[in-house]
Amino acid sequence: MPQQLVITISGASSGFGAMAARALAKAGHIVYAGMRATADRNAAQVQKCNEFSKENGVKLFAVEMDVASDESTKAAVYQIIKDQDANAVSAHRLMCAALPHLRKQHKAYVLWVGSSSTDGGNPPYLGPYFAAKSGAFPTGTNHLANAGRPKDKDIADEYEKYYAGLSEKTGEKLAEIFPSGVGINIVAEEIVRLVNLPFGTRPYKTVIDPSNDGAEEVTNLKIAVRERYMKSMDIEDLLHPSVSK
Repeated sequence: MPQQLVITISGASSGFGAMAARALAKAGHIVYAGMRATADRNAAQVQKCNEFSKENGVKLFAVEMDVASDESTKAAVYQIIKDQDANAVSAHRLMCAALPHLRKQHKAYVLWVGSSSTDGGNPPYLGPYFAAKSGAFPTGTNHLANAGRPKDKDIADEYEKYYAGLSEKTGEKLAEIFPSGVGINIVAEEIVRLVNLPFGTRPYKTVIDPSNDGAEEVTNLKIAVRERYMKSMDIEDLLHPSVSK
């Protein structure tokens, strides 16, 4: 059994976050599932976390966390630290709250989940979305149902005049090229694999790309460019983690 870790996942009410939280908890880790509106909109998700913990004998806890709010994010991290005397990680605002505590440990692991479309192909209109969110599986998640909608509907309608039906066509094509039989659980399984690897052996990046949209080729090129740049700056020691005291 790998070392038990205390893990915080933001956006864990559904989709990749929820599945990763459950998979990591079943792997023996203490997991805090961060989500907004735990007292109302996501109250049912909180109950599901509690039921999952009880049924599987694991440590999975829902925690109120709105990463759009500094106060909410800090409060969540401090609550977790108070509960476990440990530290947790996640996205930008969460990082600001957590990094001071992680530095005191001298050894930590930050895992970011993004979309393969940031390095591979991405449909028109969706670039900003993919840059800020994890990937979209045609089935198995409901994060697109909870995604934001254009505030300026009139402007959105203007695009429809020039390329009517593009969004619908794109959605249909994405579902068509996505291989059948591939479930979203492969993402959670990969997260568990990475978390359980010994310190210093985890890869800088790993790619889950069932649609084969070119992300792996671009990622490998970016890694090679990064390594070449770091060596040219004489800071190649930063390419590999080390424990400092």
